[in-house]
Amino acid sequence: MKNATAQRPAEPKRLCYLDASQIQGPLRGFDGVEVRNQSHRIIGRLDGIVIDPAAGFVRYLVINDERYLERHRYLLPLDAAQVDLERRALCVEVDRKDLSRCEAFDAHAFSRFSSRPRPA
Repeated sequence: MKNATAQRPAEPKRLCYLDASQIQGPLRGFDGVEVRNQSHRIIGRLDGIVIDPAAGFVRYLVINDERYLERHRYLLPLDAAQVDLERRALCVEVDRKDLSRCEAFDAHAFSRFSSRPRPA
C-alpha cells in the first residue's frame, strides 16, 4: 500500500464482510492469522475480509491491531498480499504505523457475506 490515506473510503452499502474463520484458502484456516510487513514483523492479525460481491473480489483486509486493550480494527486496502505458508501469515507492504491512517472498520456498517442466493 503506497499511501493508506489516499484510498477511497469503503462503501458499506455494496460491500460485505466475511469473518476470518470462514475464509478458505491455502492455509488451514485464516482465523487469527498473523499479518506481517516486508520485514516479517507482525503488524496485526486478520479479523476478516471485505468483499465486493458484484465484482467478485476482495477489496479490504480487516486487520485487528492488538496493541490496545480495546479492539481496534482497520480496513487495509488489498493492493497486494502474499500468503506465507511457512509462517502461517499474510505479508503486506505496510508498516504498523500505517494502520492508524487506514479507515477504522465498523462491523455494523457492513452486511455479512453469504454465498447463498438472495430470495427473489
